[in-house]
Amino acid sequence: LALSSRIRQLVSPALTLIGWEPRPDEGDLIGKLRGLLVTVLAVNGGDVEAQVRCRALFSEHSRDGSRIHPELVAAATTAVAATGDRGDYEVIRERYLTSDNPQERLRYLFALCEFDDPVLIGETCEFAMSSNVKSQNAPFVLARCIAARRHGSTAWEFVKANWDRATTTFPSNSIVRMADPVKFLNTPEKVRDAQEFFVRNPIPQAAKTLEQILERHRVNARLRTREESRLGEFLSTRASMAKGTALLSRILPGKT
Repeated sequence: LALSSRIRQLVSPALTLIGWEPRPDEGDLIGKLRGLLVTVLAVNGGDVEAQVRCRALFSEHSRDGSRIHPELVAAATTAVAATGDRGDYEVIRERYLTSDNPQERLRYLFALCEFDDPVLIGETCEFAMSSNVKSQNAPFVLARCIAARRHGSTAWEFVKANWDRATTTFPSNSIVRMADPVKFLNTPEKVRDAQEFFVRNPIPQAAKTLEQILERHRVNARLRTREESRLGEFLSTRASMAKGTALLSRILPGKT
């Protein structure tokens, strides 16, 4: 909660500055920045107003796909998925299956990796291994599931259990990319687990890259062990200060 609050404090003013509505004269980078800010505010910041606006954009896009800027469509789709339920999951999966636009199909496919539900993440992993997903796309779906905010471990267990099937089905140069997000499962237990797994299941065609991934995994876990409590204390302190300032501004308007 403290981290979400801090994210809102940082992101909301920036989004207000560039606005939700694209301007005719703005460059491509501003559009990309807007999409990023909307995603971070709605998903990582848990901003309810941003989530509501994203759902409205998602619905509007389903009625008229040409009016909304593509970066906003992508942000809205991600936000709906990340805050969605079984009903939203079924809608997005159906749109993936029925869309004839390759770019939209990929957007909906990768949105299935964003749901904050271990059951749905597991279903996305199963879906990736099905005939509904091209073998060149499936490793990236599984990678995104491993990188999921809260349920990456669910996807990692799936990948381990289906490793032989994946390595014989997917393009060989994509296997290490599928494994790359394991470095985000940054606990000592997951480090040991990954190290032991890849001793038994090496990736010969990308041995050096895998070595780098596992080293980054160890670094990430050490960083988390060292800094997690300090970060929590920092965020809690900042949250307390913000509440105090807000209270003071109500008591003494114009004095803060």
